[in-house]
Amino acid sequence: MTMNQYTIYKAQKTGDQEIDSAVITIDVEIPEATDKNSLIDWESQANQQAELLERILINTLPGGVYDRLFARMAERKASLFKVPLLL
Repeated sequence: MTMNQYTIYKAQKTGDQEIDSAVITIDVEIPEATDKNSLIDWESQANQQAELLERILINTLPGGVYDRLFARMAERKASLFKVPLLL
């Protein structure tokens, strides 16, 4: 297995508050959904992982990097909003 490793700046400390470093390892594939319950479980796990990842990033990244990351992620999904969402 090839392991891609990246080094990203962390935020500078403010006053006496040190910013802990973080290591995020992404190496386990999502299990296959076999029925409706496994889809519900997957949705719950996806929400938990998204919340954890966002908490790590907001507490570790410099604000300018976090803001630009959010903007890039929103821009990548912007095409979804260029057509009317008919209800």
